[in-house]
Amino acid sequence: MASRKIQIHVLFSLSFLAIVGNSAVILNLVRKRIRGRSFGNIDHLILQLAISDLLVGFFCLAADGAWKYTYWWLAGNSACKFVKFMQMLALYCSTYTIVSIAIDRCIAIRASCGLSRTSHRQVVKIMSLFACTMSVFCSLPQIYIFRSIASPFDSENGFHEQCVTYGAYTEEWQEPAYILFTCAAMFILPLIIIIISYTLIFKKIHDESEFRSEVFTHGVKRVAFFYSAAGDHRDALMKKAKMKALCVSMLVIVTFLLCWGKKCRTNRSNNPLIGMIEAIKSKWCIP
Repeated sequence: MASRKIQIHVLFSLSFLAIVGNSAVILNLVRKRIRGRSFGNIDHLILQLAISDLLVGFFCLAADGAWKYTYWWLAGNSACKFVKFMQMLALYCSTYTIVSIAIDRCIAIRASCGLSRTSHRQVVKIMSLFACTMSVFCSLPQIYIFRSIASPFDSENGFHEQCVTYGAYTEEWQEPAYILFTCAAMFILPLIIIIISYTLIFKKIHDESEFRSEVFTHGVKRVAFFYSAAGDHRDALMKKAKMKALCVSMLVIVTFLLCWGKKCRTNRSNNPLIGMIEAIKSKWCIP
């Protein structure tokens, strides 16, 4: 009982921080756009990320906190399906927006000269729309899987309902298959794209630094470079940019791993891939 109360307080505290923090970001960006200030591609993506995280605060944190407080599901079948759909939608949208930010930064650094500002903005809009569309598509199974049913256990006040997946799967392999799909779509594939994007960013900055160093060392500006404060300043800026790119890359990747790795880490007995394979083997009598 004590641990349940702690969980409720933690969930509501986190939801409060998420709602207040992301609301402040949204208001700041909306005010910036209304006042006609420069509203770049990264601002557009951060606004989308803040909206996604605001939904996480409402539907994942606050809703779970309220559910733990009441213990039973009191909102009915329609609300059960809607809340579970919105929970998954918020998580997918947040994840895919982080991926879009990584791709946008990669494009901005590696293709800054070959891509016009208008074309870059169009690419960002397409990525933003694709992230939202894929989030909706990947979240749709929640509407079918979850339903509000009466608990088989009688309580002091009679029978109550819970929002569960009971009865949604007709075959043993379906549940682990869905879990595996969710893990791949929300963790594995986004992580791969994020790692590739930030690796390309770091490589571009590193190559640019090496290229400038080689040009000034072996080119006609060799003397000017070694005796120019501007050359030293440029070299220091490139080294600083490399370190910043490396730190940001590691921070994003490690944070993503810490947030999602635990969700997809299971022991052998609960591993969705092993469970799905064993269910298929049992179904088709494969030894």
